[in-house]
Amino acid sequence: LTSIFGAKQKDAVMDVRLECGGDVVVEGLISKATSGTGLSTSDRQFLYLNKRPVDVPKLSKVLNEVYKGFNTGSAYPIFVLNVSMPFDRYDVN
Repeated sequence: LTSIFGAKQKDAVMDVRLECGGDVVVEGLISKATSGTGLSTSDRQFLYLNKRPVDVPKLSKVLNEVYKGFNTGSAYPIFVLNVSMPFDRYDVN
């Protein structure tokens, strides 16, 4: 984490793990909701589905909006999140 985001950001993120419905798990790192922990751009936001990179604009938007509700300073959180779910529960197209 330090080599990718820098030493300052290491202390600005926290571990997260959410279990949704038993077979869906969201886990990774996200910025803490404290002043000065976010960024002015969204270039450090990474989403994965079963450890494969994905672009899910609606999910990114929700995460950004929730973060803005808790942090009036910087607009965008850092996040690296993996969503694990059975392969028959989603369509990659």
